[in-house]
Amino acid sequence: MKSDTVLVASFIVKNIGEETLFLQNVRADCICTSSEWNKRVATPGDSLIITLKLDTKGKSGDNRVYATFLANTKEINHKLRLSVRALE
Repeated sequence: MKSDTVLVASFIVKNIGEETLFLQNVRADCICTSSEWNKRVATPGDSLIITLKLDTKGKSGDNRVYATFLANTKEINHKLRLSVRALE
């Protein structure tokens, strides 16, 4: 991917449990990455989408950013990873 590009990746989170899933927060580990989601609640069998946008401006080579989302699940923290090779 060419440097100075915004990479957009969407992650589908499916509720495979028996209780309603509540998305509490999404937090990226870099200010170069923003996040958004289409909804905060997923009933059993339903899905929600978390989208990450990575701005590659000033980046070169292999880059990895992580975002953590919090939900009312047994494991509260869930990590998403976005990897990109930025070319000059």
